[in-house]
Amino acid sequence: MQWKTVRIFISSTFNDMHAERDFLVKYVFPELAVWCEARKLKLIDIDLRWGVSTADSQANNTVMACLRNIDESRPFFLCFLGQRRGWVPELRDISKSTYDNYPGIEEYVGKSSVTELEIEHALLQPMLRMVAGERLTPQPVDHALFFFRNNPFSGTALSEVQRNIYTNAAATDPALADAELASFKDKVRSKWSVCEYDCTWDPAARSPELQTEGSGAAEGRLMNFAVNGVPLKDIILDALKKEIAGEFPENRPVAGQSLLEIDLEQQEQFVMQCAEGVIARENDLLVLNEYFSSHSRQPFILTAAAGLGKTTLLADFVLRHRDSDKCITARFCGASDLSSSWFGLWKGIFAQHGIPFREDVAEIKRDIYNLLSQLRGTLIIDGVDQLANGVDMLSWLPHELPEGIKLIISLKEDAYARPALEAASQYAIIHSIEPFSAEEDKLCLINEYLKRYFKNLDEQHMRILCQAKGSENPLFLKVVLASLRVFGAYKQLESAIAAFGDVPVSAFDAVLKSLEHDTSYVTWIPGDQCVPVLFGLLACARNGLTEYELLYCFRKKFPNVDEETVRVALRVYIRRVRPFIASREGRIDFLYDSFRIAARERYVANLESNHKLLAACFAALCDPQGTGAFTQEAPRALTELAYHLCQADISLGEALLCNCAYLNARCSACGSGELISDYDMLPNLRDDAKQIRSLLVRFSDVFSKYKNAFFSTALSCNISQARDMLQASERPATYILAKRVTAPPYSQTSATISGLPLRILASYKLDKTVAVCVPKNAPLALFSEAIGRLRLIDLDTMAVDEKVIITSLKRPLDIFTSPGGQHIVITYDDETAEIIRLHFVGKKFVASQSVATIDYYLPLFSDAIFACSDAALWYQKDVCTLAKLDAGGELLVSLAEEGEITAFAVGGAFAAFALRTATGVKLCRMDKEEVLVIGEFADSDILGLVILQAGDLVISFSDATVRLFDKRGEEKGRINLAISCALVVEVDNGVFCVAERSRKAFLWDLQDGVCSGELPELEYNRKISASYYGGLLCVISDQHVLTASVTEDKKLSALLLSIFFAGEDLVQVFQVDSHTLQVQRGGQAVLVPVDSAKVSLARVENKLLVFDEIGAMAIVDLGRMTVQRGVAKFRPVSVASAQDGYYCADAAGFLHYFPSEAKLPSPSSYMLSSISLHVFGDMLLLTGISTSARAAINNTPYLMLLFRINTDNSLTPLCERYFAKDRGMFIDACFSEASQRLYVFFSTPYSGSAISMPTVSFGTVEEFVNSQEKQMDVFFERKQNSFCVSENTLFVCGGGVVSAFEASSLKYLGAIASAGGFRSLVSGGSAVYALSGSSDIYTLQRKC
Repeated sequence: MQWKTVRIFISSTFNDMHAERDFLVKYVFPELAVWCEARKLKLIDIDLRWGVSTADSQANNTVMACLRNIDESRPFFLCFLGQRRGWVPELRDISKSTYDNYPGIEEYVGKSSVTELEIEHALLQPMLRMVAGERLTPQPVDHALFFFRNNPFSGTALSEVQRNIYTNAAATDPALADAELASFKDKVRSKWSVCEYDCTWDPAARSPELQTEGSGAAEGRLMNFAVNGVPLKDIILDALKKEIAGEFPENRPVAGQSLLEIDLEQQEQFVMQCAEGVIARENDLLVLNEYFSSHSRQPFILTAAAGLGKTTLLADFVLRHRDSDKCITARFCGASDLSSSWFGLWKGIFAQHGIPFREDVAEIKRDIYNLLSQLRGTLIIDGVDQLANGVDMLSWLPHELPEGIKLIISLKEDAYARPALEAASQYAIIHSIEPFSAEEDKLCLINEYLKRYFKNLDEQHMRILCQAKGSENPLFLKVVLASLRVFGAYKQLESAIAAFGDVPVSAFDAVLKSLEHDTSYVTWIPGDQCVPVLFGLLACARNGLTEYELLYCFRKKFPNVDEETVRVALRVYIRRVRPFIASREGRIDFLYDSFRIAARERYVANLESNHKLLAACFAALCDPQGTGAFTQEAPRALTELAYHLCQADISLGEALLCNCAYLNARCSACGSGELISDYDMLPNLRDDAKQIRSLLVRFSDVFSKYKNAFFSTALSCNISQARDMLQASERPATYILAKRVTAPPYSQTSATISGLPLRILASYKLDKTVAVCVPKNAPLALFSEAIGRLRLIDLDTMAVDEKVIITSLKRPLDIFTSPGGQHIVITYDDETAEIIRLHFVGKKFVASQSVATIDYYLPLFSDAIFACSDAALWYQKDVCTLAKLDAGGELLVSLAEEGEITAFAVGGAFAAFALRTATGVKLCRMDKEEVLVIGEFADSDILGLVILQAGDLVISFSDATVRLFDKRGEEKGRINLAISCALVVEVDNGVFCVAERSRKAFLWDLQDGVCSGELPELEYNRKISASYYGGLLCVISDQHVLTASVTEDKKLSALLLSIFFAGEDLVQVFQVDSHTLQVQRGGQAVLVPVDSAKVSLARVENKLLVFDEIGAMAIVDLGRMTVQRGVAKFRPVSVASAQDGYYCADAAGFLHYFPSEAKLPSPSSYMLSSISLHVFGDMLLLTGISTSARAAINNTPYLMLLFRINTDNSLTPLCERYFAKDRGMFIDACFSEASQRLYVFFSTPYSGSAISMPTVSFGTVEEFVNSQEKQMDVFFERKQNSFCVSENTLFVCGGGVVSAFEASSLKYLGAIASAGGFRSLVSGGSAVYALSGSSDIYTLQRKC
């Protein structure tokens, strides 16, 4: 289906028909244009109230212009006749050229009015036309519509001026004119169907088009057009649609279109709309064509100030190359629903080309190069600045494109985009469009635009328009021309042009003013009331408004007006400015910022009331019952409610941002990222708001992954607003209540190191990163996301910045930064390093720019070490040279001897580094340009080094010592630790140290001694970096990012491993260190030595059995609180407590029961590994990986065996089940005594879904035996997992968070986190206990 043009010529007299013509061009045709565009038809209405130039008029060519335009508009003709015949031209009024072109016109001269001539030529008796010497005889139009006005003036007292305008009173012989008009009407009726309509004369209304026609001429207007009570608009629309459909039967809307097909249609409509009046900007097109035809693999960025024609230029470029053999994929942001967000934009592009992709924002950014490599031809994305964070796209698109693809991006050049453009200039072709400077460009645009509507401006009006200051801006000209096109009074054109001012904003202001004062055809809401509300609301909205949202606000504003009337009014005014309106995912929005600014400034007095209306609207959407429970999951409404409430009344906004029901709903729907930034709208945070914001930051990672987690977490963290809401009706329908159990604290039984006095403020889990860094003096962290890509985390909000730092396509090894984070260095495995400058506006990161690449020396046994100050960069150039790079260039300094630098620090007036040589490690100091050796260590390596503010050095050694030196190398003190430390960073009064590849950390207060402890968030594989800035400790590893504050609380600490009850007493098992456990019952405690950190526990009567990995066993008598050491007969790989003993499996796969020697089946034939045992009442579950022939042949390696435990502790087999490899490994299992259901957890999905989630198989034993159990994917973190069922709730612990599921259906219910993080779950009778990382014990209950 191809685009076609529908031109409709409007024929009528002028002055007496201003109301009807206005009614058509402003009320009827905008709606018809929408109908036509859905059928790929471009509607052009020809209204010649003005348009014949003064030159043509003076040359007596007016009649010829009308006849010619009728010929151009065939086969459509629309005629209105009223009570006035109109001008009857004489011989002297018609030029010779008119007679030459239309020889038959002589028959009508002096006899017919111009309107009658138009009708005769259109369909009654078309006149012969001479074109270039050829005789053309036009055919009568096939689609003519006639509307005759019934006399509305009966009984109306018109003034003389009004009678002259609306009747034949001004004719030489009024009676004859009336008779001639009546006769001509009868002639038309005899040959064509005529519709006669009624209207009313409203003396109170005005006809501003007539204000130059005499005193009182503008008083009164014809209104309320109808046919037998049916609105005339509906009659005209139905008739025109029928005629157009008859002429273009193949142009019809396609039913059942997909979202993509609809989006492509919207894009094409927009391109055709932009092509209106386009002029060829040859220089700019030449640059685009050169890129289009080149072999360049650089992106092309087109920029300009607002309104200079970027979009029009690209639309013209697309149309010019549409039929070329090179594929063009074009998206104009904001022109269609999918193109209104960057995710929807790329989703539509990939779907159009059948490119599979994961619908995950981060994944698209990471994989954009590979995705683009599957495209061919040229991809054009216009107006990325119109998308939220759209300019950030420049940061993550490839610097070098894949073969076979061109990329053209356009954006507005302003202060926000300038840093990104400056950075992009390093790798992209950037071309800027200049304003119109030559008058011929302006004239060309004006003429091309008006030509489509058969209109002309005379020289005087052209000169006025071209001399306007804003005429150098194509958008300004288009706004003016679009408004003038429907302007009806030729004599007022000069003042109308002047009213548009000098810039696009003033032009749009004039448009709004005109809309306010135009005749309202929706009489219940006058324009001066409707327009300020409509465009005032849009100006207040951040991302446009849906029609429903606008309807809601209007019904509130105009409660006595029915919904359909409001809907009609909204559509009328939106259609009037349709070329300047965007569609954003079904929302109406301004296409141009200058339009938004004009509306905001014009209706600034209504800002508060408009924000209140919008707040009420969004409150109704997300809290439909109005109870404050926020039960409706409406992400947009929840987000916008806070914004508009803060803008309307800051106290109400603050109350909302402290409302736990709202916060729970908001976090569930949208996460906490944007919510955290909402608190910036509050000028002064109250203490409770600060507390809540801190909670949101602390658990931002949790709230982004788990729904219905905020309220439960707020309760666990003792947030007062959550406590106060416990008894309120608006609390969440389901939540998890964690009650802290009063238990004896960990008691010191030996010389144990004090606990680590840190309070975790926020943490974030990283994935797939190999290089990390945190600057010394800036609240941000950096990590590698993939090859060629770094990301930045704002540590104040713990949010990953949308922008991507593009680096070289090499494998990164490490990241180093200057103290303030303005420069970063990335080292690569090819022994090159890249220096990148980061641009910030205030604290906001806006762009990155690669500034240099250098070569460095890569040590054999470790990664290279770089050190940065604000002014210089130090690194090892080769095996015997140190380099210092600053603004003055590169300084090379010889090392004392050949070696490898393993640690480096800069502080105060000097730098220090460790040099590993053939004879040992040397501690070196660099003063100015000289390297001094201040210490030598033959027996241990230096792992970490920091220079304190006082000038002393703290160094960690591989012999598990951390030592204090003065700047001359004299040792001043040391501490001996159980494990060596890889990281040392200065904090107040001391240093913070992190053990090598461990969760263990130490805080050495140089006056008070050492504290130690374990933090799950400190776990890492290879990389870790830290800084102490503004009283906050900031740590980033290849697994976590965290911020913490140093507290005064130095209580004794140990990790709580497990709890159980011996009679009425609570028994706690603590891990003191990697070789010691402490078992505590009441006030008694006993130390249990173990030979490995990983242990298994089993209960036998009043004894606790502790097994370690190497086969050692300890028996704790819980009555006497004594310990007996022993050696197990074999090394158990899994142990499970039973009623009177325990079952265990050895490495060979044999089962054993102690203390008796019950005869047990031998599963050794299954050739099992990774065995795990579970006892549930009278049932034993064994899971493992089988390498038997059967498992290998069927690709079903995961084996589950179920046994019945007999009274003599022997086992009866119940079930043998193999599971396929794609099910994933067993994680764990649990059992519900109440429902007799077994739950078995697997690590990967059986469904093959794109995002990997664990799988749960669940059912009764009988269902498992018969392979009839259910299977479901559920989400939880795959880390430190444990599971418990209590009554009707399944609790799952993972990654420090406990999730709750409906036990019967596994429907997700909610989640809870705590300040210390939950480490494990323990079942105790009917209760479920959660053990936290801070060794606290909680009972968990699901509350409804």
